[in-house]
Amino acid sequence: MADNDEVTSLSAIGGSAQNGALAFATTHWSVVLTAQDESPAAQEALEKLCRTYWRPIYRFVRGQRLIPLEEIRERERIDVERSDRLTADQVYERHWAFTVLEQVMARLRDEYRSAGNLRFFDQMRKMLLDEPSRPSQAQVASEFDMTENAVKQAFYRFRQRYQTLLREEIAHTVAMPSDIEDELRHLIAVVRA
Repeated sequence: MADNDEVTSLSAIGGSAQNGALAFATTHWSVVLTAQDESPAAQEALEKLCRTYWRPIYRFVRGQRLIPLEEIRERERIDVERSDRLTADQVYERHWAFTVLEQVMARLRDEYRSAGNLRFFDQMRKMLLDEPSRPSQAQVASEFDMTENAVKQAFYRFRQRYQTLLREEIAHTVAMPSDIEDELRHLIAVVRA
């Protein structure tokens, strides 16, 4: 049995294969705890953790979904431009907020795709977001052979479903349901900042 300074390896990530699963080397929690402050010892502990775990983490990430490099580069460029004006906490909160919004939009897109309405989803999304190529209700009505009133109602339902899914996503991030509205207000404030 490991002493208080060590914990046995975690499966699913890491350096050695056993039955198809990969595992981290033994974690030295005293090193993790030491890395939490601003001292020279903390910097040394953080360096040790990075040296120890960069390969298993890299392998794990590469084994997951491939991420288009162009998308990362574009986001990093924008983030670098903004980071001059934002604190580390603000950068973190913006990433959190936009990740939640992306997850909500992905769920909504999946719902429309399942119903065979992906092209309609794309137009509703453009109407929701304030994009330069935002179509008017008249343009959408013409494209889908609908009345403008039908488009207006469809857009209303789209926004309502988006808001419902957003509340569901936020519910996953709070401890109590009573915190959802406060967290939603915080998310909106972060996005607007």
